[in-house]
Amino acid sequence: MNRPNPTRSSRSFRRNKKSAEAQEASLQEDPQSSLSQESLSLDPLRDFTGNRFERILAAFFYQIRQNLRGLLVGGIIVFTSILVFTAYQAWLSIREEKSRFYLAKLLAEPTMNFELGSFDIASEKIRAHKKKFRHRSASIRASLYEIFYLQKAEKFLEAGDLSFRLASQITTPELQAYYYFQSGLFREEAKKYDKAKESYTLAAKLIRKKNILKAYSLYGQARVLVALDEKEEANKILKNILSYENLKQPDFFVSILGYMMKLSYKKETEKSAKKEIEKSEE
Repeated sequence: MNRPNPTRSSRSFRRNKKSAEAQEASLQEDPQSSLSQESLSLDPLRDFTGNRFERILAAFFYQIRQNLRGLLVGGIIVFTSILVFTAYQAWLSIREEKSRFYLAKLLAEPTMNFELGSFDIASEKIRAHKKKFRHRSASIRASLYEIFYLQKAEKFLEAGDLSFRLASQITTPELQAYYYFQSGLFREEAKKYDKAKESYTLAAKLIRKKNILKAYSLYGQARVLVALDEKEEANKILKNILSYENLKQPDFFVSILGYMMKLSYKKETEKSAKKEIEKSEE
């Protein structure tokens, strides 16, 4: 059985102790050495000699060397993003030009002629074009022609509904109001007074200034209210229109006054007829 050698253990202990004392002594003799190593890691250009501008350039290129991988990855991402965006914009431009070209080609066909063609066939062809080019600008452009063909075919309800949808696609308030107003005219012509009221009301709400389009929208709203037997509300709207003194549209105001007189006369006639009926019953 091997016994531990006390002499060997004591020698090893003394050797380790001397090594630790030597390290401590070296640190006491040169306390700046650890600080210099730390400052070197914090400032790699501590020993750089040169003016301020040269030092800035050296620091810049040092940071590039240190972060080269990250910079390359970032540069690739940025370049790829720009490339994708440019390609997408080019594709949008090509798609727009293509839709314009095919619409012009379609309108040049004999069946699309305003005088010689069939408006029903023309409307169907426009709808087929819209299914092929579904993006917003192409849809709006084709819808303008489709509304015209539907009007010529005397399909006023379809024209009114399409004008209403077209207005919802437009972002400019004035244009929106115009197509809502147009929708109201078509729906009124189709005797769909509830729908016409909705169109005229939206058109009037979109226009804040007291201009001629707002006045015509309110006039249309009053007409359909009369058709819906809401004459009191219609009379209030007509009186409101007469307060639009800045319009300078004498013919328009004459038509408003004539319509109000017609309503008043009709109301008096109805009252007289009702009295006569009551008398006859007595």
